[in-house]
Amino acid sequence: MSRTVCAIDLTSRSVQVLVRRRSGNIEAADFPLPAEALRDGKVLQPPAVQLYLARLMRVLKLRRAEVRLVLSDSACVTRFLAYPRMPPRELERSLRLESARELPMNPASAYLGWETVEADGGQHRVFLVGAWRDIVDGYLEAVEGLGRPKIVEPRSVALARAVGLPDAVLVDWTGERVQAVVVEGYRVTFSTSRTIPSSIADSTARLASFIAGLIPKPSGRRGLLPGRLVLLGELYGRADLAAELIRASGQPFQAILDWLPADPFGRFAASSQAAAIGALMRDQRGAQVAGSFPGVNLLIERNRIMRPQPAVRGRFVIALVVAALMLAVVVGIQIGTLAGAK
Repeated sequence: MSRTVCAIDLTSRSVQVLVRRRSGNIEAADFPLPAEALRDGKVLQPPAVQLYLARLMRVLKLRRAEVRLVLSDSACVTRFLAYPRMPPRELERSLRLESARELPMNPASAYLGWETVEADGGQHRVFLVGAWRDIVDGYLEAVEGLGRPKIVEPRSVALARAVGLPDAVLVDWTGERVQAVVVEGYRVTFSTSRTIPSSIADSTARLASFIAGLIPKPSGRRGLLPGRLVLLGELYGRADLAAELIRASGQPFQAILDWLPADPFGRFAASSQAAAIGALMRDQRGAQVAGSFPGVNLLIERNRIMRPQPAVRGRFVIALVVAALMLAVVVGIQIGTLAGAK
C-alpha cells in the first residue's frame, strides 16, 4: 500500500477514525463531538466537526491522507435496478434518466453512485445510490484540510462488508443510535436507525424490545429473515441482550457473539469501528470476501471531474518549442522570399 488512508465514521455524538498507514499498520481513535453537531445524518456544524477532526489527526500524527467517509443511511436512498446488457456509457446514461424516476430527489442536486452487482445472461442488475447534495457537502466540508475525500458510501454497506457474511441481520450501537441492517446474498436489502432513549439504555429487556422494533417482521416480506444475528459496537459480546432480543423479536436467530473481522482488523472487533473497518476493506489485501459486496461510491462523478491531468513530459515541451521555432523560421523565409519577389 503506497498511501495512507483514513476512514471516518461520523455519528450523532462521536467520530470514529481508522487509519491505514503506508506501512500497512492500522491505528484507531475516537473522539466525542459536541451536542447538535450532527442530527439525523446531517452535519449541522461542519466547522466544529472539522476542528475536532483536526485535533484527532494531531493525536494520530497524521497530516494528509486519502479520506473515506461512511454516510448515514438516513441521507441515502438505494435501489436495485435491472437493465438489459449494454455498453457502460449507455448504462450510465440510462441510470441518470432512471434516477429521476426511482429516487425522491432531483439528480441535478444529488450525488449519485452505482455499480453492477450481477450480470446474468442478457441482464445487468445495478445497485443505485443517491444522496442529497447539501448533506454530502456538509460531510466534505467537515473533513476539509485532512486530505482528499475519494470515497463516500452508505454506512450499511460498510457494516456489511466488515462483517463479511452473505446473509445476516446486523445490529450496531454507536453513539446514540442503533442501526439494524439486513444482508441477503451480499446485498443490503434493509436498513434503519433510531436514537436510543436514555431511559432504556440501562435496561436489557427494554433495550431488546426497542431493537426488536427495528428489525423487519417476516410477515411483511417475501421470505424469512437471514438466520444469523451479529451484534456490533456497544452491543458486541452481549449474550444477555442477544437472548432477550431473540425472545422479543420472536425469530429463531443464531446469535454470533465472537465475530472477528479479517486481519489486521481483528483487534478492533469490540470497538465501535465496524463501519470504518468496512471502508478500509474495500481494497485491503487478504480480505477477499470484501469484493463480494458492492463498492459503490457517491463521489464517482466528482472524482472524474477533479481527476488531475497527467503531467506533460519535459521532452514533449521541448519538442513543441523546437517545432514552433522551426515553423517561425519557415514562415519568415517565405515572407522574405515574397518581399524580394516584389
